[in-house]
Amino acid sequence: MMICLFLIGTGALLGYSAIDGVIHETITTATRGGPAKVYTLAMQPGAYWFHVVLQGLFGMLLMAAGLAWHRLTRIEKPAARTKRKSGSR
Repeated sequence: MMICLFLIGTGALLGYSAIDGVIHETITTATRGGPAKVYTLAMQPGAYWFHVVLQGLFGMLLMAAGLAWHRLTRIEKPAARTKRKSGSR
C-alpha cells in the first residue's frame, strides 16, 4: 500500500509542477549532481515545452503505475462456497 501511495503522490507532484510551469511560464528541473535549471517560455521555448511535456507525461505514468500496483497487489478474499443440496442430483 505504501508503494502505491508513494507512486501516486510523486506523480501528482510532478503533474502539479507541470501545471504550475504552464501558469507561471517557467519550469524548474533538478539534475542529479548539479544545480537546478530554470527554463522560461520567453527565453528558451523549446526546452520549456519539452520539460513541461516530459514532467506531465512522467507524472501520469507514475500515477498509473501506482494505481496498477494497488490493483495488482490488493488481497482479495476467497469467494464463499455455495453449499450443495444433498438431494439435488
